[in-house]
Amino acid sequence: MSEQAQWQGQTAAITVPDDSTADIKAIRIRQGANTLWMRVLNSAHSALDVFNVQISPFSDTTYHTIADVASDFTTNIQWPILGVETDPTSLAKSTASLIAMDCRGLEWIKCQGSAANTSDTTVTVQWQQR
Repeated sequence: MSEQAQWQGQTAAITVPDDSTADIKAIRIRQGANTLWMRVLNSAHSALDVFNVQISPFSDTTYHTIADVASDFTTNIQWPILGVETDPTSLAKSTASLIAMDCRGLEWIKCQGSAANTSDTTVTVQWQQR
């Protein structure tokens, strides 16, 4: 993965399928960054029924899932997630969730998801790291 780390950015509208979990965005962590904020917006069609966050620690090429069920984002929040505005695992259409994460020691953070029902949906991710 040779993407240069940016301090902030936004994905184009990503189509999230209803029949499988797909990558939404992988964010490269910039050296010296301490905190990452991700705003996940479900802008069309149907709710999400899967949302997970994976991390790749510095110098490790493997992604590790750290949150993939509702309680991981609500009642059982653990490092590196610092706080979540709205549970993203069932994010309704036309709603957003803000996720704050400690990104020290991480090289990549990736989010994945799938849409509920029988319809794809559209997700946009805005992020900023400091």
